[in-house]
Amino acid sequence: MTTKQELLTKLDELKGVAAEGTAAYQRSRDYLYKALVGTYLWWLEAKKIDNFLDEVYRENGLAVNDRDNNEKFTRIIRLIWNLDWTTKNAPKLQQWSYVLRELDKEYTQNKAAYKTAAPIVTGK
Repeated sequence: MTTKQELLTKLDELKGVAAEGTAAYQRSRDYLYKALVGTYLWWLEAKKIDNFLDEVYRENGLAVNDRDNNEKFTRIIRLIWNLDWTTKNAPKLQQWSYVLRELDKEYTQNKAAYKTAAPIVTGK
């Protein structure tokens, strides 16, 4: 039979593990957000050079097949994170591409609010 003191000791251990896990989760989310914004800012710069993105995509085996000429951002995410539609990462690819589409929509519709040049975040 477990004593009250043993349970209290285990409770303190669980609180420590939970605190570490929460901090790690928050750091992970922060890195993801920085990477997504950095990806978008890199894409904005890269698309200014004629055919550069298509060349990079082709060199990395990512087909150019935008039928309606709207950027879906799936190729840039596949390029940077090396994700594939055929794996368990497909939902992540879809979610992150949606985030970049919404970021692009916000930036495109409110360019005046974003006139300050932001550096491309590399995580370093």
